[in-house]
Amino acid sequence: MLTAVALGLLLGLRHAVDPDHLAAVSAIASRQPGPRATAAVGLLWGLGHGATVLVAGGLLVALGLAVPARLALGLELGVAAVLIALGLSTLRRTGPSEPAPAGMRSFGVGVVHGLAGTGAVAVLATAAMPDPAQALAYLAVFATGTLAGMLAISLGLGTPLAWATARPGGARAVSLVGGLAALGCAGWLLWRVGVGGGLL
Repeated sequence: MLTAVALGLLLGLRHAVDPDHLAAVSAIASRQPGPRATAAVGLLWGLGHGATVLVAGGLLVALGLAVPARLALGLELGVAAVLIALGLSTLRRTGPSEPAPAGMRSFGVGVVHGLAGTGAVAVLATAAMPDPAQALAYLAVFATGTLAGMLAISLGLGTPLAWATARPGGARAVSLVGGLAALGCAGWLLWRVGVGGGLL
């Protein structure tokens, strides 16, 4: 059991650095005024993601259900739509005097990402821990690992972003990179899910 719990923590940490997660958090973080606000982005994203994994994943485990393949692909398309919206809004930023509140936006984006990945995580939890109570504990550890990983990433982004945006033209450059990264990741998801997954 301890091995499975440790694996859940490590997989949660690894899950935080998935490309779509990094693109979403980077796009939001690029519009924050300093390291503290940037750290809040990662924390709130992690809380939204973790809450969804615990609630939705817990229901799947408790009821012995699995997410249908087409629904899982549809949820991935929802992530792509969120990334497109984030990318476009980030590209529209005109200067360093226009930070965007991170609050509910970061939490909501975390929820969307959590919904898209909960099915696979619940299957993994059930495989690692056949007992439902232990599977729920696995989900909690996984969610904690993801939150810790994203918080560490956002803390690491805070100082470089603050330094870059303080330079002439830096805010526009950071917004450009963040917006294009989100749009590029959305395009990759659309291709993978729509074409590779056969949804479109």
